[in-house]
Amino acid sequence: MKSGWFGPKTFGIGAQPTGWQGWLTTLFFVLAMISTTLAPDDLRLWAQGAVLFLMLGVIGLTYRAAPPP
Repeated sequence: MKSGWFGPKTFGIGAQPTGWQGWLTTLFFVLAMISTTLAPDDLRLWAQGAVLFLMLGVIGLTYRAAPPP
């Protein structure tokens, strides 16, 4: 069985990276959010929303639930 890039957190609610692909994606997300600060004021919110939407899509497509105990 293939492992996903993201999986359930050990504690709390949400997803966390489970492999190097997930960590690399998270790093790109952080760098993309930082780079949106260079956008003009009227486009900044749209750029940040687009980056967030794409990251949530990647997490949704690569999420693997933990096997039941």
